[in-house]
Amino acid sequence: MLLLFAIVPAGRAQKNHEVCQNCHEDKLNDYKAHKHFASGFSCDACHGESEQHAGSNAAIAPDRVSRGHEIPELCGSCHGDAQKQYAASKHAALVLAKAGTKAPECATCHGHHRPRTAAHTLAQCQKCHAKLSEAHPKMESDTQCWTCHSPHTLKIASP
Repeated sequence: MLLLFAIVPAGRAQKNHEVCQNCHEDKLNDYKAHKHFASGFSCDACHGESEQHAGSNAAIAPDRVSRGHEIPELCGSCHGDAQKQYAASKHAALVLAKAGTKAPECATCHGHHRPRTAAHTLAQCQKCHAKLSEAHPKMESDTQCWTCHSPHTLKIASP
């Protein structure tokens, strides 16, 4: 029995999020509301094992903290169809080119740790698109951008 514990690295008997909650309880509480947590994903799915980080009192960074232009590839490793659609968008062109112009990536709409509400996502859109062109149809109060625009390409999906 002692041999088994010698083979398993320290902290690996626990799920990764159980180790992370010691310092990141707020992030973990947010993440517990996310579909990814319900599907069995732990912090290491996005941040790597981060064993040195966990044992360093945060003196060593996690194995992976994705920057904006890296997020579509990370998410696309499971969500390939959405990644292909996003890659064809004007937003992706800015993000992936590291253009310096703020543009949304996956987590802008879907959240990093906490899922986004429709109201939050609409507010994100309005940060850049508060004033719509004259050619844009008037939006009713219950209309969302994705009522007409495909959520990943933002092309007009229906008139």
